[in-house]
Amino acid sequence: MVALRDLHRRLHNRDNNNLINREVSPDDYDMDEVEKRNEDKEVSSNLEESNFEIDKEFPEKKKSDFLREDFSGKISNDIDWKETKNKFSKNGFIKNKFKIIGIVILSLLLIIGGIISYVRYKQGSFKPENVFIEFQGDAQVKSGDDMKYRLLIENDNRTNLDDAVLKVIYPEELIPTKMSFTREGTQGAFYIDIGKIKSFETKEFELKFKVFSPNGNQPYLKTELSYQPDNFNSEFVKKDNHLVNIQGSIVDFSLISQKEGANGELLKFIGILTNNTANSFENLVLEMSYPEGFSFDNSGLEILDNENKMFKIPKLEPGEKMEVEILGIFTGQINSVKKMIGKIGFLNEDNNLSEISISEEVVKIIPARITLTQTLVSGGDTENLFTQTGSIVKYKINFKNNSSSPLLDLVLSEKIGGSLVDQDSVNAKNGYYNKEIKEIIWRASDIPELKRLNPGKEGFVEFEYKVKDDFIPENEGNQILTTQAKISSLNIDTNLPESKEINSGNKILKVATDLDLSMSGSFGEGVFKNSGPIPIENGKETTFTIKISLKNNFNEISDPSLLIKLPSGINWKNSFHRTSGDVSFNNRTNELEWRMNQLKSKVGYENQVEELTFQIGIVPQKDKLDKEELTLVNSVNFSGFEEFIDKEISKRLEKFRLNYISDYEF
Repeated sequence: MVALRDLHRRLHNRDNNNLINREVSPDDYDMDEVEKRNEDKEVSSNLEESNFEIDKEFPEKKKSDFLREDFSGKISNDIDWKETKNKFSKNGFIKNKFKIIGIVILSLLLIIGGIISYVRYKQGSFKPENVFIEFQGDAQVKSGDDMKYRLLIENDNRTNLDDAVLKVIYPEELIPTKMSFTREGTQGAFYIDIGKIKSFETKEFELKFKVFSPNGNQPYLKTELSYQPDNFNSEFVKKDNHLVNIQGSIVDFSLISQKEGANGELLKFIGILTNNTANSFENLVLEMSYPEGFSFDNSGLEILDNENKMFKIPKLEPGEKMEVEILGIFTGQINSVKKMIGKIGFLNEDNNLSEISISEEVVKIIPARITLTQTLVSGGDTENLFTQTGSIVKYKINFKNNSSSPLLDLVLSEKIGGSLVDQDSVNAKNGYYNKEIKEIIWRASDIPELKRLNPGKEGFVEFEYKVKDDFIPENEGNQILTTQAKISSLNIDTNLPESKEINSGNKILKVATDLDLSMSGSFGEGVFKNSGPIPIENGKETTFTIKISLKNNFNEISDPSLLIKLPSGINWKNSFHRTSGDVSFNNRTNELEWRMNQLKSKVGYENQVEELTFQIGIVPQKDKLDKEELTLVNSVNFSGFEEFIDKEISKRLEKFRLNYISDYEF
């Protein structure tokens, strides 16, 4: 390159014309001493390449011909020497540039190929489909059995799985046994904290469930495995389902009865139990679900609850078949269908039934052979069926023969129940009351219609009793009075002997609470110190303490409140004390309000009396000094809502005068 630049300089120097007519040699150039020999070699090489290109492009000319061209002012028409020189100098640079670009591209391809290979290797070391969840255990189970499973978690990847947690979601038919490695979750789920699962490792856990499926369902066990591969930053979730095939029950149960039942007749339901195992059972429980209008009568089984719905089954031996009976009475609309449901199972820790078998039976209600109704005539609310303490309640019982045959020698009875019944007050016209069994009996000797009741004919009887007014309840809760009428005849057309007795069903009469609202006053007693002249004097203030008391015997009252109205001449002293609730006074109306959240039963009996005590002042005038005329409180109005009888309750006290102050006369 240096030699070419020097040649170009010499050719364009006018003082060097003698150079045109001689051969050009590299020795003629004065090379810088700082240039090395290898640079000379490079120049020579470039010159040779340039000569080769010239010879290639102008084969008919020689190199010396170019030097003999006329340079007197014109460039030869055959070739522009300057352009040729530039072309020669650029060819080497372009080739070097292409070499560099090629090396860069090749390096980039190698880097990209390395990255792709790494990613492919990384991806190949983990695949979500190489994570497996497997349940191993019985293919089929019976309701009531214990079910065991081996749960396998397999990692078939080259990478480890970190922070693995398994969520097991179980259906209501399965009750899991708590294990040392399980952690409780939300309802219907538990967790297993697995942690790290190494590459190609399998984790194993044993799970146990109690199976309760009365309908032989096929529920699913669901699993969700969350984890993070150690060469990924993302969390993965593996979901799986396992079908639990429940076939039958360890104890089969079926409920049977007649398909039709007359309104008010006694019906028998027979439950058949079969032990399908080689084990005996001593803790089986029968739970009945009664439809509306059914009244339980009796059963030969031990009753386990107060509602006559749970019964203990006697010991059931291996392979044994057992029959149990439930008797009761349906009342309802004609042609209505009643469904009875029986369930067999075991009581759990919450005293609820874990079912293993269930059976249903439906009964159609047909017209009763005898219509038997009882009606509250007086002594209470005949529509809402409630009464008050001290009331005399009167009932009427009607009976009618709906069959096509006459009924002979009928016996009519009435059971009376309830702690508030005054037994000495029971009066049955033309009947006999047995105090021992609390039952009234009417026979044909006293009631002619009971001797022979022809088809379509009817009759009636009446009775009454008093509700106690001095009763203190032993237990908290609501008070009811019950009556149940029965009529029987030996020639009632029915296959069940017990059904020859027709039952009206229970008639329930609720007893409203006995709210006691009272007011008293004093001068020298109570929590406040009173002052002023006694007897009262004209123009001078005397203060008194007023006390309002509440007692409630039976039913809870919600949102109770009292409004106390004071006369205009009475001054509110803003001194008060109450057992509960809030007190407010309105200066403009001269009214005092006492509000509570509730008034519980047995307040004033076993529980503390609710009281409000407050202080008032009076400055009498000349014409109002008569203690029998001077009013301290105009009225007290109580209001609330009695939940049991679903009715508003109210009570009122009228004027409280000066002469009612207990210690006024000294």
